[in-house]
Amino acid sequence: MNFFLTIAASDSSGGAGIQQDLKMAQRTGFWGLSAVTAITSQDFHNVYIIEFLKEKVIETQLKNIFKSFKISAIKIGVLPSIRFAKIISQYLNSVDCPKVYDPVYKSSSGHCLLTDEPKEIFQIISPHCTVITPNIPEFEFYYDTDIKSALKNFKGKPNIYLKGGHSTENKIIEYLFYKNTLKHFAYERSNWVYNKGTGCAFSSLLSMYLVDNEIEIACQKARRDLVQFYDETNINLHSPTLSF
Repeated sequence: MNFFLTIAASDSSGGAGIQQDLKMAQRTGFWGLSAVTAITSQDFHNVYIIEFLKEKVIETQLKNIFKSFKISAIKIGVLPSIRFAKIISQYLNSVDCPKVYDPVYKSSSGHCLLTDEPKEIFQIISPHCTVITPNIPEFEFYYDTDIKSALKNFKGKPNIYLKGGHSTENKIIEYLFYKNTLKHFAYERSNWVYNKGTGCAFSSLLSMYLVDNEIEIACQKARRDLVQFYDETNINLHSPTLSF
């Protein structure tokens, strides 16, 4: 049995966060483990409240998970503080497995999800990860650069998969910065009515596909599985009783 660990916030709507991550674990045949960093109240449109758990509670979750399970893949999402990021980094160093960091600092509706300085948390966590999966606004925020300049000059460590959903192009162009090389992938844009939690889903899928695949193949498989999941979900959620 492969064990997947998500370290992230809970989403009461089930559309993002640990709930979405655990759906991806079930989809890929992994046993899902979770260390909950925050409790939120959400629907498909907004985050109404976020309450971070005490660091002792989060650390105790991690301590017992790492003691009891041989973890095969890890996804990191919303983290509460700089101090906790330092604690997390020690646990990340203790295991040899794929680690994917989705450096979200605000929700798609614009709600801030962090209490401490996001850039400091990012700088603590990112060196310990196999791949980082920012979208374009997150990439520009964390690296203090615009995307056009980065594509010409950027040499990142660790590896970065730049998601392209926020672009204005007809096609989605996504980029993999890997060993100081740049690869790009072009995809048709999907017109999903329901598209919450795509970043969570992709980073989780990627961490699990990295267990048995090289990074470029893992990115392609994760992207393909993401599209299939949201295609299926939009069909199943098509109901007059649901408002998107």
